[in-house]
Amino acid sequence: TYRAAGHRILRTAADRSVAVIAGDSRPGFVDGPGSAARFNRPLRLSLDSAGNMYVADYGNHRVRKIARDGVVSTVALISWPWWPTGVAVWRDRIYVLERWGDYYRMPPVPAYLANLIGQPRISVLNGDGTTRVVARVVSWPTRLITAAVALGLVALAVWRVRRVLLRLRAPA
Repeated sequence: TYRAAGHRILRTAADRSVAVIAGDSRPGFVDGPGSAARFNRPLRLSLDSAGNMYVADYGNHRVRKIARDGVVSTVALISWPWWPTGVAVWRDRIYVLERWGDYYRMPPVPAYLANLIGQPRISVLNGDGTTRVVARVVSWPTRLITAAVALGLVALAVWRVRRVLLRLRAPA
């Protein structure tokens, strides 16, 4: 089995021995042979039918490919403020789960709230390295929080307008 851990991609064999496929313990961004490549918080990975591995390189805002020969290359750049948190291959199309905002550096409560508001989306990689959004995930807490914020902004605007009008009416 394969997994991402400590800025590296690891393979665990049946005898439970662990081998480093790509990356090292230091974060960074370098494409190239597995041992020379660098990742920055890789989160999820997936294999295609040809045996190539695709990695959601969260800290670098990229989707990376590890070819069967071990060479790492960048296949897509995910533009800020979106962060790739997952990758899946289905019928040789690569799908990326993206989240808005860097929740992994926040304290727990703000991260939870940001996660509700963040509205994750699913994109598919195009042949030219760009992504196209194919689905947005919107939950009822997201809609509720968005409506509450909008209502609060409207209430604040009404309060400020009333305050200005009262000042204009006041005798000098």
